Amino acid sequence: MRKNRKKWPGRLLIGLGLAILLAGLTLYALGVHAWLPMAQPELFPWAVMVVGMVFLVAGACELYLPKTRQQEIEERDERNISNANAAKATAYEVGTVLFAVALLALSRLGYLGTVAFLTLAAVFVGVQIIFVARLWYLERTR
Repeated sequence: MRKNRKKWPGRLLIGLGLAILLAGLTLYALGVHAWLPMAQPELFPWAVMVVGMVFLVAGACELYLPKTRQQEIEERDERNISNANAAKATAYEVGTVLFAVALLALSRLGYLGTVAFLTLAAVFVGVQIIFVARLWYLERTR
């Protein structure tokens, strides 16, 4: 009984992957992509199908590459958790700077249109707001 409980994430990913892959195939078969107001609408069904395949592979890996007991113990070790959090913090800081520099460079060089720039800038600002809000919450609950 316990083994089946651990398999639900893999099964969920495979189910989502199949649904998304079939949605992409349906979009392509029906020609819906021709109606999309995009620069290259013929690529949209292919992008949807690739996302579905990624979910399928992730689900298969979750199901067929189980973690050993030693790996599960190491995941819960406080030192490993602390190291992982430090690595994530560093990656976040570097990613934030690189994203801002890339956004600025692409917009100044003319490779980024107004809509794309505003969308990416909104994502950047949203991430920063979430960071500050989470930091404030964590400081308040100490």
